Parts: sequence; C-alpha cells; structure tokens
Amino acid sequence: MASSQGSRTALVTWVVVLAITSVTAIIFAFYYSAAARKAETEANDVRKRYSDVVAEAALAGQDVAALKEARSGEGAGFAPNEKLLNVAIAQRDRLAKDITGSSANLNADQAAKAALVSAQKQLADKGIKVAFPSSGDNLAGAIQTLSNTVIQTNGQMANLQNQLNQANAAVKNAEARIAAVQQAANQQIASIRAEAAKFTEQAQQIQSNAQGAMEGVNKTYDEKIALANAATNKANQMVAERDQKLAQMNRDLEALRTRLEGRRADVANPTLTHADGRIVRTAGNVVYIDLGQGDQLTPGLTFEVYDKGTGIPASSTSSTSGTPNANATDESLPEGKASIEVVKVNPTTAECRVTRTKAGASPITEGDLIANLIYDRTTKFTFFVYGKFDLDRNGVATEQDSAVVKRLITQWGGKIGNDITVETDFVVIGIEPQIPSYTKEELQDPINAKKYADAQQELDAYQQVVNKARDLHIPILNQNRFLFYIGYYDMARR
Repeated sequence: MASSQGSRTALVTWVVVLAITSVTAIIFAFYYSAAARKAETEANDVRKRYSDVVAEAALAGQDVAALKEARSGEGAGFAPNEKLLNVAIAQRDRLAKDITGSSANLNADQAAKAALVSAQKQLADKGIKVAFPSSGDNLAGAIQTLSNTVIQTNGQMANLQNQLNQANAAVKNAEARIAAVQQAANQQIASIRAEAAKFTEQAQQIQSNAQGAMEGVNKTYDEKIALANAATNKANQMVAERDQKLAQMNRDLEALRTRLEGRRADVANPTLTHADGRIVRTAGNVVYIDLGQGDQLTPGLTFEVYDKGTGIPASSTSSTSGTPNANATDESLPEGKASIEVVKVNPTTAECRVTRTKAGASPITEGDLIANLIYDRTTKFTFFVYGKFDLDRNGVATEQDSAVVKRLITQWGGKIGNDITVETDFVVIGIEPQIPSYTKEELQDPINAKKYADAQQELDAYQQVVNKARDLHIPILNQNRFLFYIGYYDMARR
C-alpha cells in the first residue's frame, strides 16, 4: 500500500516537472520566434535600402572591384575603409569638374553635348563643317575631330594666302613690265620729237639763209633751195619713221596686254562643276540637303541634282579658245537626274520639293550632289547678261525674260555687271538674233530695209559681246545651259 502511494507521488511530481518544462519551452519558443522575426524584418529593411543603391549581383562584379582598386590606389586620397559609394561620388565630381569646371554640375553629359553642338554651329556660321563621331558621348573623339578640323582649316587658309601672295606678285611683275615698256616708249617718242624739231629748225634756218642770199647770190639759189628741200624731206621722213615706231610700240603694248589677259585663270569648269551641297535624306517627293540657316538659303532657291558617282558635267568648249561656246548645241547639256526647290530652311538642313525628274534616270539617293551656279556661301559672282531670252520656249525671245534672268541672279546672291570687264565671272547670252531673208525686190520696201538693218546691227552687237568675252577668257553660257546649271530649266516655263 505504501509502495503504491509513493508511485503516485512520483508520478505527480514528474507530471508537474514536465508541465513546468513544457511551459518554459513554450515561453522560450515564443521569445526566440519573436526575436527571429525582428531580425528578419531588420535584415529585409537593410536589404531593401542597399538594393536601391546597387544590385546584389553587382557586389561581386568588376565595377565594385574597380572602385576598391581606386580606393586603395597610390595618391587616390581615400581612407582604407572609405565607403565605395563615396569613392564613386568623388570620381563623378572630379569628372564633372573636368568637363564643366564645377563639381556641383551633375549634368556634365548634357553640358558636354551642348558645348559640342554650340561649337559645331559656330564653325558652321563661319563656313566650316565639322562631322563629329556618331556616338554622342564620345567627347574625346569629338575634341580630336575639332582639333583636326582646326588644323585642316589653318592649312587651307595658309595655302589660300600663299596663292594670293603669288597672284599679287604676278600682277606687280606684270604692272612693272608694262610700266617699263611705257617708259621706254615715252623716252623714244621724246627723242624722236626732239630730233625732228632739230631738223625742222635747221630746215627753217637753211630756208631763211637761202631767202636772204637770193638777192645777193642768184647763182646759188637752186642749190640752197635743194638743200632746204632735202632737209625738209629728211625731217618729214624722220617724222614718218617716228610715227611708224610709235604705232609699232602701241601694237606691242596692246599685244602685251592681250598676253596678260590670256593668263587669266581658267576657273570656268572648276566653278561650274563645284557642288554646293549633298542630299542627306529622301522621303518620296521631298528631299533634305545639308545646307541650313547659316548658309544664306532662301525658300524658292533651286538646285540641280547630279549623281554622286558621275558628278557634275563640265561645260562644253570651243576648239580654239578653250572657253564655253555660246553657240554650242544643246545635245550635251549639264542636265542632272532631277531639279529641286527649297521650301523650308531648318537650322542645319533644308527641306526641298522635287520639281523635275529626268526620264530613265536613277532615283535620288543620299550623297547625290546639288549645285546652283549663282548660289555660293562665300562669294558673289558677277554676271553680264546680254540679249533676249525665251524662257517658256515658245519661239519668241523677249526683253521681259532677260529681266527674269537678271532677277534670279540678284535674288540668289549674284551681281549684274553693266559691261564685260576683267571682273566679270560669267556671261549669260540670249538667243542669237536672226537676220530676215528678203529678196532684192522686198528690200526696196523701206520697212523691210529697216528690219534687215536693225537685225544686222543686233547680230553685230551680239557677236561683239561674244568676241569680247572670248578675248578675256570669260565663260559664256547660253540660255538652256545656264538654266540647267541653276536647276531652273523646267520652272522657267511657269
């Protein structure tokens, strides 16, 4: 009985101990569970904060390794335990200061691009085109391109200055030779005149003596008269020789001037075949060219489009003078693949509409050349316009069409000369006057006779203009050739 009582007591005791132990375990479980949740929450907060700064995968990447190397580099100026974010921020500020001059400017990339755009525009305003690398963030490449452009431009300016100096020296030498010839001619003329005056004076003296001696010495009368006549004849002969020498010297002087004029540089074809720009984009019947607001463009300006592979054809020339022939046929006109008209001028490009396309020609593509003989961004060419023109090609040439040609030249930057001089760059010649064909009976009519005489006079004046231009080696363009070189052939009919 006692043993049974002891067993129950021990059982109760173990049950109590077990209950206490279980409660204690449950309490510890709740405590550590709450601590674990708190720790996990804190860990998630920390993970969220640094994930906004850097991806977890990047912590083991090359960028972090590079920042560590920069922090420990010699002369880097960072503490060994400096935060890598501070190292990156310091590098950013240094780069911003190198680009913009201020470490506080966080838009260094935009500032660099804006500076490149500004530099490109300023150079374009001066007529210098700079093609920066296609990558917008290649600042080093852009600086190198800008440096190369400046060096190239300086070299071109030096070459142009050298050519100008050589031309000035040649002109001075020619002027000196002309002055020397003129001085020698003047001296010889003065000598001849003095000698003629001397013989004239001697003849007068002989004649005077002969007349005084006639009364006292009749037998020497014939001899004295003969001597006087001989002296007079000799003087007249010397005067005639003087006039011949003077005329020869004038011919020599004119020949020298002609030779000097013949040394005029042949700039016709280089100027005619010089492209003013290129096609940069096409969109159906609209194309864009690489000329903009800084290139003195105006809406309405026309260009002829030439294939980028074949280029702009040179003007046909006569076989004797080497200058463009005013009467050359139109079989080899400088016709391009198309004609375009400027409709809108943008900052660096211009929008143009296609006004004509040549049948059978290839389509307009990027890189094709454009040209207008009158237009030039840096030079004002001088034109002499003569004759009547038939712009609508109806068979009737008029003065009104001549006025249209002059208006196009002045409107697009050229100058109109009043006469052909050495300053004239191009002669634009109208339709050659035609002489009416009349029978002898028809010419008896005063009206027909006047028409015939007027037509002959117009033709003579026309030929004088052509001959003068050829003598001065000035390029001559007939109507159709001129219209094609300015891209206005079809639009002239409007």
